[in-house]
Amino acid sequence: MTASELKKCCIYLESDKLTERNRYCTKLNSALEIQESINILNSGKASWERLIKSLQKCIKKDAGKTFVDDSKKMSGSSDIPANYLSIELFVKVVTKAIKEGNNS
Repeated sequence: MTASELKKCCIYLESDKLTERNRYCTKLNSALEIQESINILNSGKASWERLIKSLQKCIKKDAGKTFVDDSKKMSGSSDIPANYLSIELFVKVVTKAIKEGNNS
């Protein structure tokens, strides 16, 4: 993934559309498995800080959507909603950012 693609992910993580946020959470999750993407973030061409801030906004939007959805239907479903992708990704990004910071 290129620096511009990583920056694009940050923009779409802040989208008002859940489907766009989920699509880019998935793309970013895959990109973080590739060392080239990590190198781009470490080089400053795209920043860990920007990525984390975008994910924080994404989580806030996902939490708001979850609250609205839950208030509309009170069900005993044990399925993990798709909008929890952002939380899992946030944990992954922060963990990798800390690891990379310790390696420099």
